This record gives sequence, C-alpha cells and structure tokens, in this order.
Amino acid sequence: MVNIKHYIFIILLFFNTFVFAEKIKSISDENAKINIARIIKVINLLDKEQHSLIVNIVVEDLGGASDVSLTQVIYLTMYSKGELYSVDVTFKITTGYSFVSAKRFKPGIYEVVVLDEDLKNKKFVIDAQKVSNDIQNIKGCDDPTCKAVINFSGLITVN
Repeated sequence: MVNIKHYIFIILLFFNTFVFAEKIKSISDENAKINIARIIKVINLLDKEQHSLIVNIVVEDLGGASDVSLTQVIYLTMYSKGELYSVDVTFKITTGYSFVSAKRFKPGIYEVVVLDEDLKNKKFVIDAQKVSNDIQNIKGCDDPTCKAVINFSGLITVN
C-alpha cells in the first residue's frame, strides 16, 4: 500500500528546495571549534557501521540569560572513519533559544526543531544527501595528507 503522506512530504520538500531553500556551506575546522564543556546535547541521527558514517546534531550553549538573547547554536556534523584517514564536515544550522527535537526522515534528510526568537517552534528540513554521498565516496586516499580529505567541504539545503 502506498503511503500518501510520504509522497506529499517528498513533493513539499522538492518544492521548498527550489523556492524557499537556503544553501549552507560547511564551516572550516577553525570555525567549527567550540568549547566542549558547552556542548549540552548530541543527538545521533545516523551511526552506520556499513558506511562508517556518523551524523549528529550538536547543541552548543552560548551562556547568558535566555530572556535577553538566543543562547544555543545548532550544528549538523558528519564523520566518516576510514582505515588510513577520516573525513568530517560541520554545518551551522541556526541559533535559537532552545533545541526542541531532531529526527531522520530518510538517508540524508533530517528535521530539526528549535524555539526561535519569537518563542515559536521553527522547523528546519535539512537536505544533506549530496554531501552524505560525497563524504562516503572519497576514494584513492592512501595517507592522511590526501587533499580530498584535508580540503573536504560541502553544501546542504535547509528549508
């Protein structure tokens, strides 16, 4: 039996990708550094042994009073562990008052809900399918100085 809700979701995602989507480039290793003590949540969305791909939502607390400013930064991280090298990429999704939820719809498609500046739940649908495939398909690197690993970056679409 065909699930009509699934098809409606795919159609809306496709429509939003071309009409309302925002492209987010991965941040450099230097800009991705955060104080580990300020990580208040890590939500594992994918931990796949077969492809060695791990996808997480990471919530960083910025400190300060929540009634004055946005206090949390939400990141999407991907990590692929290899025999001789490992590849990682980080995307800053948004800043908000508080993280609400995250889930995986299907490979490379994730949803994050954050309490925004208007104190309303704001939903972000993340299409990371291309970067998921790219990170898993790096080939021909026999050492940790491989340029494909060192210079890896990606682009995701967020609605």
